[in-house]
Amino acid sequence: MGPSKRDQFMALIGGFPVRPGLELRVIDEADLHGIRRQLVTFQSVEGEHIEAFVLMPPMSGNTKHPAIVAIHQDGGVRPYRFGKSEVAGLGGNPDLCYGEELCARGYVVICPDRFGFESRSLARSRHSETFEAFAIQSTSEEYPELDLTEDLFKGALANKRLFDGWTMLAQELFEVSRAVDVLCTISRVDAERIGVIGHSAGGLLAAYAMYVDDRLRVGAASCGTWLFRDAFQDSHLRPMQGFGSSLAVPGMRQWGDTNTVLAGIAPRPFIERSGDFESGEESEELLSDARARYHELGASDRLDYAAVGGGHRFAKQSRDEVYNWFDRWL
Repeated sequence: MGPSKRDQFMALIGGFPVRPGLELRVIDEADLHGIRRQLVTFQSVEGEHIEAFVLMPPMSGNTKHPAIVAIHQDGGVRPYRFGKSEVAGLGGNPDLCYGEELCARGYVVICPDRFGFESRSLARSRHSETFEAFAIQSTSEEYPELDLTEDLFKGALANKRLFDGWTMLAQELFEVSRAVDVLCTISRVDAERIGVIGHSAGGLLAAYAMYVDDRLRVGAASCGTWLFRDAFQDSHLRPMQGFGSSLAVPGMRQWGDTNTVLAGIAPRPFIERSGDFESGEESEELLSDARARYHELGASDRLDYAAVGGGHRFAKQSRDEVYNWFDRWL
């Protein structure tokens, strides 16, 4: 019997490195309206540390709480000023403070900075002076004066990852898995009830993180999942967004795509609300394999996808439906 589909995927992205010690440290703490917000750092790969907010709801007795990894979006604004702060309700788009809102419902939430954002931006990296000489400024009417230097930086790092034998997607997913490790160290967290949520690029990562980490029992995405092959059509290449570097997985076209991933997380509950699509027909190619797999496992009620229209946003009604989903399954 050959390697499983997931094992094949892990081999394609380069696998995960050996997990070093977390070196978890609290560097700041505040109490706000009953929510305790800690700024922490933890080690991902050897020698690289990630900043995150950990949000704690009011607690009493010895009750263990469900927990969520809240993954932030990319966003169209450069420089990448907001990462963890946006989902923690400290800036950025107020419709994307899903970390704070979930904490208010009783969840312990971790909001980490993805690579290239906020505490991990180009300006704060040791490569900032190098890339000052390669600054790129957009002059298009659609994206006037958009600074693409950070996208170049992320692309360069993605190339280095490939040279080292793994991929930027592997790094992104490993860091989500490390955030789960952090949640599992918190005594008041029920390690059997951990979920993941994200908007846009964060939503795509939420689905893929569920695929590679079984500890994530429930998932939610907003405008997140789409087919990688759509980014590499012969007639179209998308020049911007450093997140595109995460799509560079050698041989993935032969392995499968996001439709394979969605089918592979069955029967664990997954919900998505997409403002990018106006009708279910537009998402049929993406969802058909997953619907068939959930049905085969007798778990059709555990997959809930709706094309809600309205653009690339996480509207309040959609957020409420997602939060109710977590309440139901976690």
